[in-house]
Amino acid sequence: MFTASVHAETGVVDKVSLSEVNVQTNVFAQFGYYQTDRDSAYTIPGVLTETNAFHYEEGLQFMHGELGFLASLDQVLATKLVIGSHHGEAVELEELWLQPYLHQDWTLRLGRQLSEIGLYNSTHEHDWRFLDASLTQQAFLGNQYSDDAVQATYAQNQYDVTLWIGRGDGFPAQYDTDSASPAAFGLHTQWHHLRSDYQLNLVTSLAYFKAHQRQADASDNHGHAHPTDIN
Repeated sequence: MFTASVHAETGVVDKVSLSEVNVQTNVFAQFGYYQTDRDSAYTIPGVLTETNAFHYEEGLQFMHGELGFLASLDQVLATKLVIGSHHGEAVELEELWLQPYLHQDWTLRLGRQLSEIGLYNSTHEHDWRFLDASLTQQAFLGNQYSDDAVQATYAQNQYDVTLWIGRGDGFPAQYDTDSASPAAFGLHTQWHHLRSDYQLNLVTSLAYFKAHQRQADASDNHGHAHPTDIN
């Protein structure tokens, strides 16, 4: 696999009677060559996977492109916008959130974001140390889960705790347009121990999704949705 990336960053912009405003821009492009001897479509036995779980085509291809903006006003507000395209498909909104300053130990983030699930879901896939998502992410999250959510984090020196509540508009949850209730919830904790010669990191997470099977996936062919709770 060959990967190429371009990064750009602006300087610091000063505003009258306001603290420093930091604006950063990021441009990323990833190209790759993929080949497989698999004749049939990719599946995980016994698991109903989403179409994005694994969809590489053979040959040289444009794998991922991304344009991002990050602006922060010291001890007031931060905001981030990321738009991207995977495998030359339609451009989609990956992140768009606001993060008001609360306190040194607290973080509140509102908007479209990568949910804190497991070790890698909150990290953009081009920053992973591997090409494919882990088997658990492919099976249960359809590669990577992004949601319109409210996320609160409390962080101390060696640990942090994150609680998030999401709309549930994506696999494995499916947003019910007739309901105003959120359909995805999560709790994420992380403990880390740093030393000059080693690092210990313990991550635990719990996610709950209220889903409805897609009509095409229903096994009884009646064409109606079946509520399903996924933990």
